[in-house]
Amino acid sequence: MGLETRDLRDSDILLYKSDNLVGRLIRSFDNAEVSHAGLYVGNGLVGEALIMGNPGLHRNPITESVTGCHWVEAARLKEPCDLAPVLTIADSYLNQGNRYAYEQVLMLAMILLTRRLDQSNWLVRQIADRTLRGCAGLLQRWREEGREPMTCSEFVFRT
Repeated sequence: MGLETRDLRDSDILLYKSDNLVGRLIRSFDNAEVSHAGLYVGNGLVGEALIMGNPGLHRNPITESVTGCHWVEAARLKEPCDLAPVLTIADSYLNQGNRYAYEQVLMLAMILLTRRLDQSNWLVRQIADRTLRGCAGLLQRWREEGREPMTCSEFVFRT
């Protein structure tokens, strides 16, 4: 894998490739080599949102985080810059213990499925439109309640 914890700096972005079923599905949907993302938060820990195992947003030991991966690559933001705000935001999300964003994955699946439907059929268009609007409304209500479920890449992006 070539990843040495001693070479990592706080706020390094970790990009993973795994070939388990979930990893293959993610890479297939994204048409990418990367199936997971995390943020190195220091002291041998990675902030990440997991869909399996211990689902949700957690700090995990890097040794557990990389288990089963074909490779993990670290990316670093250009320096000089103050990365303290990145870690502050990451800590706030990690301390909330947010759950995994299953509904966002479902929404993405719905979007992908509806793009393949016969859009010339009025009834099909209506059903797809109502379903997608209902999913979007549900996501908005959860956000307004202060529940911020996240996927792994969303966590890294938000921090």
